[in-house]
Amino acid sequence: MDECQKLNAKKKFKTYQNGTPDSINLEDENEEGPEPAPLKRPMGRKAAKEVMKKAKSKEHVGDNENVPSTINSELEEFRAKKLESERLRAQQFELLIASEQRQAALREKEIEIQQRSEDAKIMAMDTSGMPPIQAEYFISLQKEILAKRAASGFNQ
Repeated sequence: MDECQKLNAKKKFKTYQNGTPDSINLEDENEEGPEPAPLKRPMGRKAAKEVMKKAKSKEHVGDNENVPSTINSELEEFRAKKLESERLRAQQFELLIASEQRQAALREKEIEIQQRSEDAKIMAMDTSGMPPIQAEYFISLQKEILAKRAASGFNQ
């Protein structure tokens, strides 16, 4: 405690005219040395944004020399990839169409086979044991089948 009292005794206290200081000096006046640098305030948001914008604009200025060539090469590459994908899509579409045509042809053949099977059953029917109306119906169906075969060429 004695040391604190001695230090306080060494300090000079200023008296002010109106009783309050305009600014408070926290340092000893007797010390001679380099004056401390004034305290800097942190940069505000607006100033920071402006600094960032300036830095970005400087970066873009340096990059602009190579930009057209890189953009053109990337554009050419993109166009080539797009043409290749369109060509592949066209090939796949052609394969799909061919596949659907084959399926349609198979369905037609199945229908034709079923029709021939039904026609063969009708042609093989014995109408002698049937009632006259039913026999007449099947005889007319047999005549239609024979006419259809004769018109389309008998050897299908």
